[in-house]
Amino acid sequence: MSRIDQVYRHSGTVPLEGVLLMAVYGGVGAAVAGILSAWLYIYSPVVSVLFALLQAFFVGWAVKVAGRQGKVRNTKVLFMAGACAGGASAAIAFLVSRHFLAQAARPGGDPFAVGINLYILWGTAAPLILAVAGYLPAAMLDSLPFCEQCNAWIDQQTDYLCTPA
Repeated sequence: MSRIDQVYRHSGTVPLEGVLLMAVYGGVGAAVAGILSAWLYIYSPVVSVLFALLQAFFVGWAVKVAGRQGKVRNTKVLFMAGACAGGASAAIAFLVSRHFLAQAARPGGDPFAVGINLYILWGTAAPLILAVAGYLPAAMLDSLPFCEQCNAWIDQQTDYLCTPA
């Protein structure tokens, strides 16, 4: 038996409950983070570039929480759910900021916030948000062992092992 065979690996199970939870939590997280990010962009475009990372972390964390509650043990599914939620969040932020900037095209406004700059900002922020929001839940849950007999995550406070009946 080689050393590589002794490393713990998840079973790759994806319960339906986990998929539904990730869709709901990811959707809500995407909407909240996207609207907040658009609002921030309207009032301070420079700060919103920094907030794109926080937006990605928030969306990825929401998907991670849902994946853990739903007992999803497939890192590819976790990555795709996070990336989809991150993409939705970036799209919401772009569309909301574009809508409000068109509504508020005011004289003397910030020239950075309108026109091609909006597309450049969200065109560069969107891949970052997708990557971070996808990587975060997959990496965080991949490092946690799962007991298939107990059907539970094993964390540091758990000091027992399940044995087959």
